[in-house]
Amino acid sequence: MFTSVGLNVSLIWQHGSNWQLDELFQDMHDKLGNPPLFIADFRPITHVMCIVCNHEVAEQISKSSKLFQYSTPKSPTIRWYQDLFGASSILVAEVS
Repeated sequence: MFTSVGLNVSLIWQHGSNWQLDELFQDMHDKLGNPPLFIADFRPITHVMCIVCNHEVAEQISKSSKLFQYSTPKSPTIRWYQDLFGASSILVAEVS
């Protein structure tokens, strides 16, 4: 089931100087009824995100499987931070 969450925040104009991204996600989480995870679609501003709000779900997602033996696939957006982490950082490493 997909739900649109109406929030009084503009991602572009940031209504108010005290606006924080984590507060936006918390408001979305609360208004959706506190699900264990939810999808945030900010296109065309940025990529679609899955926000995981439960440690049990996070453990399930990050476990190895036959398809992904060493790690889950990384988002292409992780490359945006390659200069910060370093090109050989384990955070940006992918197993072929």
